[in-house]
Amino acid sequence: MNKRDPVEDMGLDPEQYRELLRMFIENTRREIYEIKEALRDNDLNRVEKLAHSFKGAAVSLGLDQIAAAGEAIRDMVRNEHDFKNIESLINKIIQEIDGLSQTV
Repeated sequence: MNKRDPVEDMGLDPEQYRELLRMFIENTRREIYEIKEALRDNDLNRVEKLAHSFKGAAVSLGLDQIAAAGEAIRDMVRNEHDFKNIESLINKIIQEIDGLSQTV
């Protein structure tokens, strides 16, 4: 199976894709902060919505590891799993975002 190319799939030139990545990075950093706040407030509905939001954007941009982490957070909240693992997923997303920000 061929790995999909989000630039080609979206009909963008590379600079347009980089601009979307920059916006994604900015938005996801804000959403991660909001997830941390929502967890402190025990607002699991908000955590689920935020995780779903950046998961969908990550899928669209071909950022599979970030999408998988977002989906895992969303699923943990939906299934009321042990929430202490959410912090490690958040850290994984932050690492991915930091690495991505160095390339755009």
